[in-house]
Amino acid sequence: MNKAIKDLDISLDLLEAFSLIYLIVSHHITISLILSKYLPKSFNFLLINL
Repeated sequence: MNKAIKDLDISLDLLEAFSLIYLIVSHHITISLILSKYLPKSFNFLLINL
């Protein structure tokens, strides 16, 4: 029983990490898209490759 709870805890941590990564990536893409409207293409290219 205790092992099951521990496994659940680990999978919840993983889920949290993945959702955080997803948020950061989607936010980064949104920022890049917004910037690409106002900035030259070369600058945006640098941003995407960071």
